[in-house]
Amino acid sequence: MAAEGPIASFPMDREAAEEEIALLVRKPGFDDLTPSDILRHMNNRFNINFDSYKAQLKTMVIEEIRKRNEENDSSDSSDSGTDDDEDDKKKKPSEEKKSKAKEKKADVPEVKKEVKEESDSDSDTGVEDATPKKSSKRAKKTSDFDMISNVKSSRRAAASNAMKQIRNTSDGGRFKSTKKKEKDPNEDNSGRFGRMTKLCYISPELQQVTNDQFMKRCDVVKTLWDYIKEKNLKDPKAGQFILCDDVLESIFKKKRLKGFGMTKYLTRHIIGQSDMTPELREESEREMEKRTAEWLVITELFGEHQKHLILIINCVSQKLNKFIAGTLNAKGQSDCRQLSDAVETKRDVFVAQLVNEHSDRVGGPDHVHCLLLPLENLATVEETVVRDKAVESLRKIADKHSSASLEEHFVPMLRRLSTGDWFTSRTSACGLFAVVYPRVSPAIKNELKSMFRTLCRDDTPMVRRAAASKLGEFAKVFEKTSVIEGLHSSLTDLHVDEQDSVRLLTVESAIAFGTLLDKANKKKLVEPILFELFDDKSWRVRYMVAEKLIEIQNVLGEDMDPNHLVALYTNLLKDPEAEVRCAATQRLQEFANNLPEDKRQGIICNQLLSVAKELVTDGNQLVKSELAGVIMGLAPLIGKEQTVSELLPIYMQLLNDQTPEVRLNIISSLDKVNEVIGAAQLSTSLLPAIVGLAEDGKWRVRLAIVQFMPLLASQLGQEFFDEKLLPLCLNWLTDHVFSIREASTLIMKELTQKFGGQWANTNIVPKMQKLQKDTNYLQRMTCLFCLNTLSEAMTQEQILKEIMPIVKDLVEDDVPNVRFNAAKSLKRIGKNLSASVLTSDVKPLLEKLGKDSDFDVRYFAEEAKNALGL
Repeated sequence: MAAEGPIASFPMDREAAEEEIALLVRKPGFDDLTPSDILRHMNNRFNINFDSYKAQLKTMVIEEIRKRNEENDSSDSSDSGTDDDEDDKKKKPSEEKKSKAKEKKADVPEVKKEVKEESDSDSDTGVEDATPKKSSKRAKKTSDFDMISNVKSSRRAAASNAMKQIRNTSDGGRFKSTKKKEKDPNEDNSGRFGRMTKLCYISPELQQVTNDQFMKRCDVVKTLWDYIKEKNLKDPKAGQFILCDDVLESIFKKKRLKGFGMTKYLTRHIIGQSDMTPELREESEREMEKRTAEWLVITELFGEHQKHLILIINCVSQKLNKFIAGTLNAKGQSDCRQLSDAVETKRDVFVAQLVNEHSDRVGGPDHVHCLLLPLENLATVEETVVRDKAVESLRKIADKHSSASLEEHFVPMLRRLSTGDWFTSRTSACGLFAVVYPRVSPAIKNELKSMFRTLCRDDTPMVRRAAASKLGEFAKVFEKTSVIEGLHSSLTDLHVDEQDSVRLLTVESAIAFGTLLDKANKKKLVEPILFELFDDKSWRVRYMVAEKLIEIQNVLGEDMDPNHLVALYTNLLKDPEAEVRCAATQRLQEFANNLPEDKRQGIICNQLLSVAKELVTDGNQLVKSELAGVIMGLAPLIGKEQTVSELLPIYMQLLNDQTPEVRLNIISSLDKVNEVIGAAQLSTSLLPAIVGLAEDGKWRVRLAIVQFMPLLASQLGQEFFDEKLLPLCLNWLTDHVFSIREASTLIMKELTQKFGGQWANTNIVPKMQKLQKDTNYLQRMTCLFCLNTLSEAMTQEQILKEIMPIVKDLVEDDVPNVRFNAAKSLKRIGKNLSASVLTSDVKPLLEKLGKDSDFDVRYFAEEAKNALGL
């Protein structure tokens, strides 16, 4: 036998392998396994190849067999009790001698010569004779070596029973079940088309039954049988015959025929692809492509992927058309049940938006209630997007109900949703009260009030949140005299709710109440609630108050002391949370503008600006950035003197801030400063900030200051611009970021319109001439882009004198990208030239480019010629 190589380290956790072997050793039928079976089981169980670790596995098996035998021996000894002890005492001396001899013999291990080395394959090679040898009485197989020998010599036939045990315990491999998947008889194959299932053209007579111009041949027969069952056309005396009504008689030309023989009469009514005209065949192929696309969307996305339902809404309208047209009619409840079952079986196939769009197909207002049941099912699902769409459609369908139908069908559905066991139905119910309440009787109105108040006190926060979001909407449909009695208690409860997500929604509801109540009730019932929300312990609630600040000011400002509201607002400006300070700062200018005119200047200078000076040094960059964007909007409200003394120091401090966004926002408000004190006074201070932004490392900051250049030019004047800012604009034309170069070419047009074409000839054209000869082709392309914009602000004479010579030179450029951009430039510049100039100057250049060796150059040259009519 060949010698084994050195033992490699074990490929997995040894304890886990020992546990698996221990389980296997103690399974029934283990003694019938061969070593190959044990090795195969371990390979499949752990997906590891143990072929190189047979010796270690063998040691583990021997050890576990020894442990198993010890356990069996101990259990046997415990079961035998004292009887065994008494039998041992009664042994004769001769038997004791024999047993001692056997024990001595057992101490010497018996070495068995193996006939062949064990093979790794599944064949019988390496396995000893399958016929079990008769065991002698003197040589009992009780030792560990004897147990292994017993395993090796087991029958292969018996091992197959043990292999079933292994299949039950292993995780796969080649023992994994490969049971053929059964086909679902209800599977939707409407979008699959094969050689025998292509769409056929249906004759006008047969379309009375199919309601479709194109159908599969098999679907036509199925539809006919459905029609026969629906109309109950089977002959009661002979069930195999059909009694034709007027529609079937027009198809079969018979009053009575055998059901299974009707297909032969359909030949002239079903036209296959090969018999269609070319136009009809093309139309059927388009229809197949369309139906396949819709079917793929439905089969891929419906069911497990509910998050894609919004995408599906745009793809299944045709399928819904056919379903509703074929399933729903004026019969009412039975068809409604059928649609409901379809929704439950194929989850959310028809989303509420489409149901609403097709509600006119159910027989008008008297039968629109048929759609309530499937929409009710959709309104209770866990996916929020589905519930929202269902509620949206229920709201729209409610308008199509008559008052009697609302009370008979819609209100019971709302009652079921409001009292549902799962919170999803109750959250959906909250959005339906406002559309029902105005059109029902007083008794039902009282019931709806009670139901909504119950939802406002629901144990589930999600339901209370939904009720809080709809409270203001519900209050708007109330009679003004009953708002306080009906809903104010709910507002009071919700604004002190333990969940901040509920309290923040009451801000909007309180504003809605404020618009409905008179001055006295508003001051008594709404003001205290809003004031408490200003000082709420949750920053999210305070943030919502800051977001809705102007609406609160419009509701309460006229009826309350402005100093009180300003004090509450300044608290928001000093809030410990940066998000609240940002939201409050955004509304500084608008809040100040809404203050009473007689008190506005004093409040701004004495209260608001003192807080604004603190925000200038705020630790959050977003707060300073928001302040920079609105602070100079106060200048027109307080006048020149106060602007110079109060606002200008803040402006200068923000202008020198380290954050680029802050400097950018403060420069953007230059026009407001110019209206009051004139921007020329700030030119010396502005220049360092502008230069710093122009050279900022962030290209988006540079892009923003580029876009502000026309504004700065108009505010600071041509002389200052030419001396200080024009060099910056020209340098941007060679920036390494394309977006900067592109933006700089666009502002050249605005600057030329402000300062005139002669200014462009003097200051910009020389730069273009330098770029025209630049070694980098990207700079030559930038030159063309800039000439395109300049041509729109210059006269024809200036274009011919300054621009066309540069373009003619670039038409002969070595780089194809430059040449086809020259063709594009000629197309754009040519729109500003007369027909004679186009013929004499532009057409020869385009004809030359039209013969270029590069395909793209020829393409754009031809495009330019067609656009210019050359």
